[in-house]
Amino acid sequence: MYIYKAAVVGAGAMGAEIAQAISFSGIPVLLRDVDQPRVEQGIEVIRKIYQRRVDRGKMTQDELEKKLTLVTGVTSVDAFKDVDLVIEAVPEKLELKRQIFQELDRTVQESAILASNTSSLSISALGGATKRPHKVIGMHFFYPAHIMKLVEVIPGLETSEETIGDVMSFAENLRKLPVRVNECPGFLVNR
Repeated sequence: MYIYKAAVVGAGAMGAEIAQAISFSGIPVLLRDVDQPRVEQGIEVIRKIYQRRVDRGKMTQDELEKKLTLVTGVTSVDAFKDVDLVIEAVPEKLELKRQIFQELDRTVQESAILASNTSSLSISALGGATKRPHKVIGMHFFYPAHIMKLVEVIPGLETSEETIGDVMSFAENLRKLPVRVNECPGFLVNR
């Protein structure tokens, strides 16, 4: 499945940088957080990343504005109805992430992939919070996400091969180096 539209939950440093990497590849992305000021902070992080590219002569101001039109800030998960992939990038609290995955599972289209940017939590436990554990996967970016190339792709016990392949291809489309990692404490790099 090709990812035509993506979403990121959590507009902090990691979430904003992941959203920037997605928009840089030309894919529309929704950036969600609990309130508008946090969403605007995340969009400002994205603008600053692009502005540094303009300042270095790697992109024009017009290109910056076009890339920013691919990013839409939202505070409600209801906007996610037509996304193909959601990447969760909230604090490392299993219960919080499980609640978010349950909410996403009820909201997004049945074909959508639910990914977590967790650095160590169980993907299988997150998948167990949904009715689509075959569509749940870890997609761990490294900080700073707009620069670091490596992305750990972590299937849970029930993640389908199709989901793994789709996420590996998506990471490559973001100009990242995806590495498939078995689910274990700390995964590969942090272990």
